[in-house]
Amino acid sequence: MKSPLLYATTVLTGGLVWFATKFQLGVVPHEISLIYRLSVAALLLTGFASVLRQPLKFGIGIHLRLALFGALVFGGNFALLYAAIESLTSGLVAIIFSTSVLMNIAFGIVFLGRKIEGVVVIGALLGVCGLGLMFHPDVMQMSSSNVRTLANIQALGATILFSLGNMVSAGLQAERTPALVSTAFAMGYGALLLLVYALVRGRPFLFEMSQGYILSLIYLTIFGSIIGYATYFTLLGRIGPERTAYSTVLVPALALGVSTIFEGFTWSPARLAGAGLILSGNVVILRKQQPSSATQKG
Repeated sequence: MKSPLLYATTVLTGGLVWFATKFQLGVVPHEISLIYRLSVAALLLTGFASVLRQPLKFGIGIHLRLALFGALVFGGNFALLYAAIESLTSGLVAIIFSTSVLMNIAFGIVFLGRKIEGVVVIGALLGVCGLGLMFHPDVMQMSSSNVRTLANIQALGATILFSLGNMVSAGLQAERTPALVSTAFAMGYGALLLLVYALVRGRPFLFEMSQGYILSLIYLTIFGSIIGYATYFTLLGRIGPERTAYSTVLVPALALGVSTIFEGFTWSPARLAGAGLILSGNVVILRKQQPSSATQKG
């Protein structure tokens, strides 16, 4: 699959993720919902990789890094993100999470020795500022209560873990570990970590039979996890973590389009201006795309 199609697929599958996640909160502890989601996704991705005859056997060193990848992205990141969404609006969480595009730039320099590209930094800043305009009402609703402060920290922590996981994925792909396989194993390790956490915390293994919960779980498993993350991490290996992370800006912007249809969301001049900044940033960040290795040196 060509990179532009991978990029479009990543954004489109993520467009409903924020909306669908809301249906996962309530009866079933979010750790348990994540275990269901990631376990099924890991098994299906592994089966698909086997059909494609991709390597599934690795040494202990690679497995330790796959476990780290899973712990960062599919364990800690997801657990903190779900916890934050319980106390914050999805818009505010989206703004915080969009800073992963800036974190990927910084971590790429520190851990992968990548060089700074001015156009990427400019595009990232345009996108984050645009998202701030689009979700300006959410930002204004921030309070200094202990609950919201903790939720902000959780969302920021999730973003940091996600970006660090991006660096691990980039390193694995640089050593010829297929993105599809590494994502499958990482999801499995993430589910295992969450299982241990749920058992230690005494979380009940419940399942909600409501239509909203089941349909959102199916969507998050197939589109949000299997397709969305497989395309995201494949793209990361092709165009680098900085450009790939811009999808975290486009996804919530697209989610507002979904909200326009299903929730009667209305567009103000500020939000239209924000959308313009995001699209401009997307053009800037991809305009000078060059073939890049995940370990490009400065």
